[in-house]
Amino acid sequence: MIDWQFGEKMKVFLSILFTVVGLINVSQGSLPEGIDWYKQGAGSAFEQARKSSRPLFLYWGAVWCPPCNQIKKTIFSNPKFQQAVKSFIPVYLDGDAPDAQKWGTKLKTSGYPTMLIMNGNMQEIMRLPTGVTVDEYVRLMQNALEKMQPMKDILALALKGKRKQQATPADWERLAGYSWAQDEERTMAEKDKLKTFEQLWKKSVKLSPVVHSRFYLLYLLTQAETEKKKIQKEPKKKKDAKIVAPPVKIVQEFLALLKSSELYLANLETLNWQSREIMDYLFPEDSELRQEAKKVWREQAFQMFENLQLSLDERMSSLAPLITVDESSDLSQLIIEKARWADTTAQGIYERQAVISTAIYLLRESKQYEEAVRLAQNELAKSSSPFYFMSELSGIAKERGYKKESINWSRKAWEASTGDNTRFQWGTMHILNVLDLTPEDASGIETALTQVVSEVLPRQDAFAGRNQKRFERLAKKMMVWGKDAPRVVPHKKIKLALLPMCQQAKSKVLCERWVRSL
Repeated sequence: MIDWQFGEKMKVFLSILFTVVGLINVSQGSLPEGIDWYKQGAGSAFEQARKSSRPLFLYWGAVWCPPCNQIKKTIFSNPKFQQAVKSFIPVYLDGDAPDAQKWGTKLKTSGYPTMLIMNGNMQEIMRLPTGVTVDEYVRLMQNALEKMQPMKDILALALKGKRKQQATPADWERLAGYSWAQDEERTMAEKDKLKTFEQLWKKSVKLSPVVHSRFYLLYLLTQAETEKKKIQKEPKKKKDAKIVAPPVKIVQEFLALLKSSELYLANLETLNWQSREIMDYLFPEDSELRQEAKKVWREQAFQMFENLQLSLDERMSSLAPLITVDESSDLSQLIIEKARWADTTAQGIYERQAVISTAIYLLRESKQYEEAVRLAQNELAKSSSPFYFMSELSGIAKERGYKKESINWSRKAWEASTGDNTRFQWGTMHILNVLDLTPEDASGIETALTQVVSEVLPRQDAFAGRNQKRFERLAKKMMVWGKDAPRVVPHKKIKLALLPMCQQAKSKVLCERWVRSL
């Protein structure tokens, strides 16, 4: 393990930094049990890590977030994880805690959940993924402990390592287990991803099949996204443009992965939730290979659902590819039956928040709206975050074309939401919904916007982290809305109404800049 002690200037800097940012305290009752969470705040935790030469395990999430609840249910409660995390200073950073969004900006975290391994000088060592087994979490944490180097250094070793200093199998496992979807350009620039993933895929061919399969899927999905963007850039010139089918070798490798229960299980989260992207890229037209892939995928989906070693949410999520690959007439009834079964089987706050949201997703995707509404409404009295399911009801109504009902539910969801930053997120969702469904209602838009914004402006982290992204989304949407001739005058009126509100903002300059950008 490397020595983290460093000069007096850095010590003074960190001391000032922690004082400015402040402590983040989370009430003991809200913390997942079984882990001795550090309760003096994130700033103090980094200082303690520096003094003790112990790394941090930092969790960033929210009470309402389904994947966060899945982690709490399946990982944080597991004795293996609880034992492994004792080698770290465990920090629970709730997204609604004071200054939480400032920490989000500082740590480059935006998505919930994010799990980081860091050292005392705030150097990130690893971003842990979701959707893997507790045994893999333990191995990844142990690998990070034994080699406290940033992922950028590990990546460089894998790509350009010389004979005397090459990436080890443990390094490759860390790279394959890294949460690339949450990298936020910390390890590599967005423009370099395709080339880098291709290199890792090819270089890992003689390594563990699991490691190799993950780099293959990273390359595959990045290539699919690249091809999709190419078509979107020239819609007028190529109205009938289609994604060009990849080489047969790439298709065959995917079929081999799909047929392997070991590799399917190792990539379960990706295969569950990105089936449409994969099918559209690998099989842009109907063919025998496409039909073979659908058949194998369907078989694996049912096999995973019957796997009792998986959590309830993982089993339900395993049905998601069926929406893409199963064309049978009885699919809708199957989804209804499994959703009802999940409803009666799921127990406890953590499990239900994860499982019921997945069940509702499956019902919505299969157009079983009445059943989705029933499930969401029933959960309002059971969930610790009922506003989350009110948003589901708003989304369902929107998909069905029930504009007034959708707006009523999004407003109720915002009004019922709790937690300062969560309220701004739900308020933003309501404003965007009003803009989408009733763009002619300038008065309603002004009312919603001023109410939501006035609540968040006095906060220290109003323009930090996820809040900043919400402000940016609102600005883009309002700018587009105000371009239509009939809305020019009301658009100007809304901006004039918002500008004086910046007097109550902690950052008046940022607020005024945002209003001008609308």
